[in-house]
Amino acid sequence: MRRISILLLSVVLTFVFFGCVGGIDKGTDLEEDSNESARRRVNYEEDAYDLMETDRQAFLTRYENMVLDFFDQDHMDGLEADYYYILNNGVEVGFYDDRIVSINIFYDRESLHPVPVLKGIGGEDKYKDAVDTLGEQYYKGAESVGREGKEKEYFAAVFYVGKYRYVKIYFDSDTEFVSHIACFYGEAPDFKEAGGIKAGDDLDRLKAAYRELYYETAYYDSSQGDPKYNRIYYTPTEVGDRGVECTVYYVYNKKVVKITSNVYDVLGWSNYVDIFGMKGILKENNMIGHKGNIVYFYDSADGKEQVLLTIDNCATEEIDVDNDDITEIIAYKAGEKMALVIYDYDPATDTILKLDVCDALGAQWSSYRGNMSNGKQEYSRCIEAGFDEEDGSTRIEVYSVKDNILAYLGPYSQDLFQ
Repeated sequence: MRRISILLLSVVLTFVFFGCVGGIDKGTDLEEDSNESARRRVNYEEDAYDLMETDRQAFLTRYENMVLDFFDQDHMDGLEADYYYILNNGVEVGFYDDRIVSINIFYDRESLHPVPVLKGIGGEDKYKDAVDTLGEQYYKGAESVGREGKEKEYFAAVFYVGKYRYVKIYFDSDTEFVSHIACFYGEAPDFKEAGGIKAGDDLDRLKAAYRELYYETAYYDSSQGDPKYNRIYYTPTEVGDRGVECTVYYVYNKKVVKITSNVYDVLGWSNYVDIFGMKGILKENNMIGHKGNIVYFYDSADGKEQVLLTIDNCATEEIDVDNDDITEIIAYKAGEKMALVIYDYDPATDTILKLDVCDALGAQWSSYRGNMSNGKQEYSRCIEAGFDEEDGSTRIEVYSVKDNILAYLGPYSQDLFQ
């Protein structure tokens, strides 16, 4: 789903409010109404917010006889949606991929039918009513809307209402009543506080705040401008047809550094249930480029966090390397050539075994064949190792691994994998 930025939407609203208003008057004998009479015609029985994500067929089944005008990309340049419908009840909807992604409602214009509310807010409301209903605003300030020479100044406020949706309300500067409302998609905002948790709170406080808290392995990208984080925790806030809206907490060194929102298809701990046959193992990623470490950890019976394994300067995967229904860890060492290190567990001695494939074989590089999908099944979990020959060529050998012991299968041949 495409998300529309707030700044870009301001441009779109300016265009739609005043650039397309001529279309509203086509074929109608409606009389001009004052703000006062328009506010008296608010339809509190209908909330237009429910139209978000409605498909085109369902929309037309209900509203086709109320369509006043239609315009699309072929008629106007620079539209954010694929096409728009204008209704005779003061509502304008924008479609993308045949689903409604934006709604504009006008309370200061003529309309044949009473104008619906949006998230309970209508033309009889003022700024305080909006804050009481929608909570703290994401943004507020004066804005001029309209064509050059015909601009009008409004007081505007933007509210985040969940599932990447924002509501932007324009209040008439003279009457202070709601003039028009827009609902649209955008990036989820950062919250100062959620659920009694704020940035700087420690992980123990976060865990104590929620009975239902899930974990996700984090992959920090410094180019995004976010504060550094190495864990993600989230808790559900609302279940809908298109996923579960969750409050998301980004954590670094067991301190909350960022709070935002996200929609998840499935709730669940992003853990590796059977690493070394142990349940509830989680992965903390501290790698930035080729530097850092990966930490595997778990909570003990008394709730205290325990480190199972720390692997430095490697990317890792959790794979059942030897087909024994127990997940091992493959680490990819940083360097010009790929080199594998395999970690397994020996229950007899209660120790973690480490097998550096290149060191064990004297090879110059090694790779895991299981990532290849075009080989024979019996060779799908093999290790390839490359050896530099004196004549400048490379000899490739194929190995299997069992209990962290390599077994030679033969030289590399296309016949093995076709």
